[in-house]
Amino acid sequence: MTKRVIFCLLALMAIYSASVLSKRVKTNIEVEVSDSIIVNNGSFVVSTDACETCNHGYSLSQIVFSGYDKTISSKIESFFITNKTDCLLESVTIEIEYLTTDSLQLHKRYERIAYPIPAGETRKIDIRTWDKQNSFYYHLSIKPRRQATPFMVKITPLSCTLRSSMPQSK
Repeated sequence: MTKRVIFCLLALMAIYSASVLSKRVKTNIEVEVSDSIIVNNGSFVVSTDACETCNHGYSLSQIVFSGYDKTISSKIESFFITNKTDCLLESVTIEIEYLTTDSLQLHKRYERIAYPIPAGETRKIDIRTWDKQNSFYYHLSIKPRRQATPFMVKITPLSCTLRSSMPQSK
């Protein structure tokens, strides 16, 4: 009888550990709405493309967005951010504008994405959707079977925080 109990306990432990190990691990991406930008020691903020001598020679056009997607039933919006600088991208503050297919504004919001992206690399970012009622879908996503409104999106970087790989002078 004790052998059966021990066997059952071992079997239950194996099933439990297999279910724990098979769960997907999500990368923690901190997305926050903020009025201020926190800059770590050794980092600098790029906030305009208008000045060629400002921003240590970097520009917001070096932060590229692509691959946006949001289906009608999705609770998240996904897109890629490519860091085309030679520095670590620590965070980026963006403006997201949602437009009808004839370019009328539906909604606009601002997000700060604090997620490190190494120089020259791309990362997929997931953020909570603005469409809480599941009434809209991105016009290039799969067309839903039920009635829904297509929309377009425009993502504009407003500022980014970069960390140079070179040691800082004291």
